[in-house]
Amino acid sequence: RRRPTPGSRPRPSWSTTCPPGGERGHQGHARLSGCKPCASVAEVKAIYVRNVPDEVFSRLQGLANRAGLSLNGFVVGELATVAGTADGDDLLAELPDLGLSSSLVLHDLHAGRDSRGARP
Repeated sequence: RRRPTPGSRPRPSWSTTCPPGGERGHQGHARLSGCKPCASVAEVKAIYVRNVPDEVFSRLQGLANRAGLSLNGFVVGELATVAGTADGDDLLAELPDLGLSSSLVLHDLHAGRDSRGARP
C-alpha cells in the first residue's frame, strides 16, 4: 500500500459491508461511511470528457499517481476544487461601489501617464 505524499489527498478507506444496521443498496451513507457496495449502486453523476490531448492525459495520470489516487478520483477532486471557487461576477458583486465613472478613471490614468511621459 502506498504512503500518501505530503499535500496529497487520502484514499477512501472502503469497507465491504454496510455499517451496522444499514441495508445494502440504500443511498445517502455511501460517501460518508465509505461503504463500497453502496457506493457502487448509489446514484452518481458522470461526466465523460472527450478529445483530451495525450500530454494532458499523461500529466493528469502522473499527478494522480503521485497523489496515490485513481485518475477518476484525482479529476473529481480537481473539479470539486474548481467548482468551489468564486466566479468573476460573484467577485465583482462583492466590490464596493465608489461612485467613480469609467471616463473619470481613464482621464486620470491618461493624465498620470502624460505627466511621466509614459503614454505612447
